[in-house]
Amino acid sequence: MMEIKVINNLDKNVKNKLKKFGEDDSDLNSLNPYGLEKVDDEETCPNEDTCSNEETYPKLDKIIKQFLKYYQGDGEGVFSWVKELNKLAEDIEGENISYDGDSANQHYGLPTHINGDYKNGLIYHCLFNAGTNDVDDSLKTNNCSLEEYYKIPEKDDEKGPKDINELISKDEDLKDKIKKDKIKKDKIKNVRNNIIGPDSLLTKELKNERNGAERGYYCKEYYQEILEKNKDFYFNPDVTDEEISEKTNNMVNIELYPLRSKDKKGAKYKLNKFSLFGAYIILYRIGKYLNEVKGDRNIKKPIFIFRSFSDWKDCIIAAIKNQFNFDKDTANELFEYLYDNFFLEFSSYQSGSVSSTNLVKKVRIGNERFDKMTACLSDSESEESVK
Repeated sequence: MMEIKVINNLDKNVKNKLKKFGEDDSDLNSLNPYGLEKVDDEETCPNEDTCSNEETYPKLDKIIKQFLKYYQGDGEGVFSWVKELNKLAEDIEGENISYDGDSANQHYGLPTHINGDYKNGLIYHCLFNAGTNDVDDSLKTNNCSLEEYYKIPEKDDEKGPKDINELISKDEDLKDKIKKDKIKKDKIKNVRNNIIGPDSLLTKELKNERNGAERGYYCKEYYQEILEKNKDFYFNPDVTDEEISEKTNNMVNIELYPLRSKDKKGAKYKLNKFSLFGAYIILYRIGKYLNEVKGDRNIKKPIFIFRSFSDWKDCIIAAIKNQFNFDKDTANELFEYLYDNFFLEFSSYQSGSVSSTNLVKKVRIGNERFDKMTACLSDSESEESVK
């Protein structure tokens, strides 16, 4: 196996700016386009050790309530995730999501953006955007309502957003008001956690499979080798879901573009403030690591794996320029440092599978390095970073 030379000679001032961004999460929180609010702040919780640090999204929840009305056929006019997200993030600097068409996938499909503990993760699976389960981008809002869009699986079980229907299909026809209110709250939480939530997609699908569901899309398409190598841990009935989640939430899923399309061309993607938030997460997490590793040389290094790498590269460089005020040359210098020390790509443009044969940094990383990298997702004691 060819050794990869790691470049560490980054200008000290450039590196210090990156580290400062990762010192605390206040700057990152201010760039969150989903209306983040902390339950605890300095006034309500002066003792940081006793704070819950719970993150809430009341403005996003309000949009979700509106979405659920349309989902049930009770809304008036046309609901659009494009318009609602742009309105939600109007106070954040940057470009809105640009979309001139009327694709039902874009306007009705439930966004998917950040899944997992994005401030502390160890393996970041960075893809382009979520799919539509074969609903064509030519389906338009003028001949399909939101309610009709979510009923597509009733006509064709192989098509449409049946996974989203499962999130919000509980019956509300109950006389018990307490139970009814709880179901409503659970629906809002389930929808929100699909957009930005604390559990990785590996965690969500693995929990479902352990409880009798069919293997989920991400586990089938992207995590087969991880599941096979850790099956004795993941499917051990004596191991709880919580014990497994503690490990599998070391994985974080970030989509470059939160809206859905059948294919990349249908997304009509342009750089926007939501995409930039994904790049800011990457910069924050690396800055945080650089601060922590000074006090503990054995701390695990985060790794970022990219599909649609050229799009992600443009977005990360734009985020570097925005956040640090760097010129083009300095921004490119920092990006090269990040690439050499933290980034991996997929060897196949078509596949986003996290496997020993599909991850490359100029050459394939191979089985041994793959096992070391993914040890944080299992009960293995050997957890070494990818050099």
